[in-house]
Amino acid sequence: MKQLFLLASLALITPATQAAGQCDAVNPSEALACFDRLAQCAVIQDDDGRLACYRAGGAEASPAAQTLTAASPRPVAEAPTAMPADTIEQAYPVAGSRTETEDAPVLTAKVVKLDRNAHKYYFLWLDNGHIWREKERSRFRYKVGDSITISKGAFGANQLKLEGKTGMVLVERVK
Repeated sequence: MKQLFLLASLALITPATQAAGQCDAVNPSEALACFDRLAQCAVIQDDDGRLACYRAGGAEASPAAQTLTAASPRPVAEAPTAMPADTIEQAYPVAGSRTETEDAPVLTAKVVKLDRNAHKYYFLWLDNGHIWREKERSRFRYKVGDSITISKGAFGANQLKLEGKTGMVLVERVK
């Protein structure tokens, strides 16, 4: 039964793909018209008529299909208008032209308490009452009294930098 269905579906699909292959052989200016004729063949309800239309390369589209496509003209796309240069610069600033690092809030505080969870991520209690947790393991060895700086990074991430050390670690605020 499945084989019969497969053969029947191949028999219906093959003429359409062969006809589309005929449109590829046509020069580019006539290719769109060829594909439009094939689209008209797809509208034909009668199986034998649709098959004959595909075999003819879409030349014999039914009158109903022709009126259907003629009744619905394609919308013409308008040419995009150019944006003024100052609007483009405001919408898409050049890297380094804005002082985003100066605008971003920076938190500087001292560590008053440390803790590590089972996954060896540090929890940092700061002198301003905030609690921050590392989102990734770091090689930093924190001590009570260390001065840290937390700033905004890419995509809204928070970056913790330890004073006197190079590198950074991603953190999230717990409280």
